[in-house]
Amino acid sequence: MTMKNNLILALVAGLSMAGVLRADDGAATAASPSAATGSTAAADSSTAATVAPNDAPGSLKAGKELLSDGKFEEAVAYFNGIGEQVAQNGATKREPYRQLDLATAYLNLAKYQEAEDAANKAIALMKDLEPAWNDLGAAQVNSGKRADAIATYTKGIAQLNADNVDSSRLAENLKTLQIAAHITPTPSAADQSASPTAAAASVSPAAAQ
Repeated sequence: MTMKNNLILALVAGLSMAGVLRADDGAATAASPSAATGSTAAADSSTAATVAPNDAPGSLKAGKELLSDGKFEEAVAYFNGIGEQVAQNGATKREPYRQLDLATAYLNLAKYQEAEDAANKAIALMKDLEPAWNDLGAAQVNSGKRADAIATYTKGIAQLNADNVDSSRLAENLKTLQIAAHITPTPSAADQSASPTAAAASVSPAAAQ
């Protein structure tokens, strides 16, 4: 029982970092003076009620600050309040991050089904968004779906490797889960690099899809 509790804590630890402000948000804000003004008002109020749907680039920043401050209920209200991010930068650029930040907030509130739903939406929009795969697996393992979490990390690693994105955090979480389930751990990226045959066989076309 102790090992399971430690496992859950290890997977959840660091999830709040999934909502760190990304360069594209900051760049978009700097490129649009009127947008920056709107985002500043949102940041000052820190409430969803004062943020219009499809707010200007940079509106995610105020929500991320709520996450950083541990105000997870307010963060959920904020990210739901601004609505789907389809304006100006396009849904594929900003909406995945809104869903990711919602998943992170829900995880910290122990609302695992909501976290799973939001992480799935983020992945559907951006398949190589590593923190979303991590949040999805964490939501599943914390809600008792260890087999689903193992499948999620396995699929996520395959997708990230196919897109040349660092999958080391997922690999560590997968290894931890496999050990807890008495499953022989999947070789790490370092192990695979030492074995060309293993590396070539590790990601099948089916797994990457």
